[in-house]
Amino acid sequence: MKMASTTAVALVLAAARIHFLPGAFAFVTPAVGGTDRATWAVASTRAQQQQDPLPPWDETSNPIATVREMLAAPDAPEDTPNRFDGIGGSSGGIWRSRVYGLLPATVIDAREGTKWMTKEEAAGNLYQDWLESTIQVVGEKAVSNLGTQHEVHTIVRRVYGEALSSKAVLRLQPLLEASLGRLVLRWEELAETGQELTMQDDLRRFSLESIAGAFFGDYATPRFIQDTGRLLPILSQGLISIPFRFPPPLNKLPMLGFGLSMDAREELKGVIRDALHRRRVDLASGEGTSKNPGVLDSFFDLQDQQQMGAEGALDGSFSFDDDFIIDNGVVALFGGIDTTSVTLTRILQLLGTAEDGKEVMDQLIDELNNDATSGDIALEGGAAGSVGTLESLPLFKALVLESTRLYPAIAGLSRKARKDFSYNGYLIPEGQTINWNLIHGSRAEKLYPEPEKFCPFRFLHGDEKKDTDSAASPGTGARSPGQPIPPMWGFGKHMCPGRDLAKLEMVLFMKTFLPKFDFEVVEGQSFKSTLPTGGPKDKLRITLKAKPAATATTVPRTKSIVTS
Repeated sequence: MKMASTTAVALVLAAARIHFLPGAFAFVTPAVGGTDRATWAVASTRAQQQQDPLPPWDETSNPIATVREMLAAPDAPEDTPNRFDGIGGSSGGIWRSRVYGLLPATVIDAREGTKWMTKEEAAGNLYQDWLESTIQVVGEKAVSNLGTQHEVHTIVRRVYGEALSSKAVLRLQPLLEASLGRLVLRWEELAETGQELTMQDDLRRFSLESIAGAFFGDYATPRFIQDTGRLLPILSQGLISIPFRFPPPLNKLPMLGFGLSMDAREELKGVIRDALHRRRVDLASGEGTSKNPGVLDSFFDLQDQQQMGAEGALDGSFSFDDDFIIDNGVVALFGGIDTTSVTLTRILQLLGTAEDGKEVMDQLIDELNNDATSGDIALEGGAAGSVGTLESLPLFKALVLESTRLYPAIAGLSRKARKDFSYNGYLIPEGQTINWNLIHGSRAEKLYPEPEKFCPFRFLHGDEKKDTDSAASPGTGARSPGQPIPPMWGFGKHMCPGRDLAKLEMVLFMKTFLPKFDFEVVEGQSFKSTLPTGGPKDKLRITLKAKPAATATTVPRTKSIVTS
């Protein structure tokens, strides 16, 4: 009987997923901690106008019928900002509260929308909110889930800031170069045989070794990397799953793998806990000074300060225990791996498949080989709060921006209202979730001429290389006035703490890969974005061909990456 009821729930959810947007549903009662059923209700995606309050919440409504009615007969005119658009108007998911979609017609620019969220958060009107499944998978003490714990949030961000500062990132350069060296040997073998490779998997391994080295230092051993690389893909499926332990074989279906994900989390916690234990043993024996601890010692210091009641330490309402370190280790791995590896994967996809991809790639290789900067990488300070740039490589910078515009590493953002406040004539009630769709704004025609066209030259200025035939910017190829730059690194206290490491990874990879190899994208594969990472469905299958020795020269070590 239990199996039959579970199957029925799965079929209903599958039907809803096939015919309607996930954003039309809200998860009301999380089914975790032993609960054996999930309660579902339809979420109104209409923002609440002060003069026109939302209809009463009705948990007994038929979800499918109600959503069909919303799609067929929107209750607002087509040109009003609170209209529910059945074709991508909401990028939502399974939320713990009602979803308010601030649609592109309200604030269409992804960059400005992100800045608005950051501003309202700083003003105390919004705080970060996540799917219930994400909270359970990543961990309640992860910095991404701290919610109203402002003091703890600030402390953790400070730790991340120190661990991933410019100077700290520079110390990781040999580790990244060694990782790339191993990949080059693999790529050379595959180039000789003509065998296909899945590029996103290789780039993911590279990013994993980078972020694990930054967080865990010398305690990110080969076994640690192997176990983490095996467990994280399983764990990531739980980020967008229904928070309910479905039995086999249902737990293998999309969005139903929460139980498998939680099992992987427990195993990963053991892997990280072992690294913590090994670090403590080394510190006790006096051998700790000879090893790089990553950020582990910083977290240990927080524990010691709290235990001793040191001035400035938090009171007993929050504990910097090992679960706190583990949860933030998990979120660092999540946040640092797929964002960078997917961005690099999409760049190669666009270079290999877009109409002007070959021309862009030839110019990019010239830029990489002719880059005057050499020697050790120097991460220079820039204007606080502005978007990160790679000033010594303007075309590569533009390429990263264009790839991010077409394929944002994060499709949307969510925040929850801390109190009632108004936005653009709309009342956003306390406790309600706001979902912001980045993809809509990044592909808006009134912001980007021919938005579906791959054209990195749209982000170049007049004194740089131009695509004089570019339809996106006729005659110049330069970025048109007022054309927004994608919010690649975020803003405010949620600005990506690992942006310097990401820049280092991207530049080192491009300076290593493109001058040494030609590549072709295998035909017939799907580039459709997948959840939760946004990477292409087939992970970019390519074949390689080594360039002649005369052209595949040793690439000088990069020097200039600008932090802003």
